[in-house]
Amino acid sequence: MSDFTESRLAVLGLVLFVTIVLVAVLAPLISPQNPYDLAQLDITEGRLPPGAQAKLLRFLEARTFKRVGGVRDITVNVRIVASTNRDLEAAVRDGGFRRDLFFRLNVIPIVIPPLRERPEDVPPLAEYFLAKMTTALRRPARRITKEAMAMLERYAWPGNVRELENAVERAMVVAQEPELRAGDFLLRPRAAGGEPQTLEEVERVHILQVMEQCGGNQTRAAGVLDIDRVTLHNKLKRYGWTRPSVEK
Repeated sequence: MSDFTESRLAVLGLVLFVTIVLVAVLAPLISPQNPYDLAQLDITEGRLPPGAQAKLLRFLEARTFKRVGGVRDITVNVRIVASTNRDLEAAVRDGGFRRDLFFRLNVIPIVIPPLRERPEDVPPLAEYFLAKMTTALRRPARRITKEAMAMLERYAWPGNVRELENAVERAMVVAQEPELRAGDFLLRPRAAGGEPQTLEEVERVHILQVMEQCGGNQTRAAGVLDIDRVTLHNKLKRYGWTRPSVEK
């Protein structure tokens, strides 16, 4: 590992440690009736430099810290909510994560399977993000068609819930109709190792990507795809593409 990479990790670890301390200190000002202050710890990819892990463990054990430039220990009473998208047990076996810190954090584990393993959660999450984006983007209320929702449920979601949120936001921006159709969602091909894609799915994603790159110009997109414009028009109609063709 280069000196530059190590220094970056050290800085990230220090920022993470300081963030925990700041949340612990400021929480009583926000909810003084709560007997516990709440600190949220996001272990990004489970990679913390050894020095930061030691400092974090020391803080969790003693529940004390010193302010920058201070000399007096300050005691806090916190509940730590730690999250990660990595297998920390494997990181412990590989020597990348401290065993004692892992067991200190792993008091009540809650394992949330990836979205691809719980397709039944896709519709309520999509509806939630739809309502959220309706307010954020100040757009008229819309609904997702049954065909589009079925497509979202079949998708593997390699980017998990964040990818679903981004997909809904993009569909809200490009949709021209009161309903969000399958063509409004630009989903990338499934990651290697996932369920095999049909030829039609691969073709749909590629055609919609080319249409985006051509700015909605069907004549230009047909030239890039090496198919005639009528064929492209029919395929877009089948995909639910509703944006008018921009012929310039």
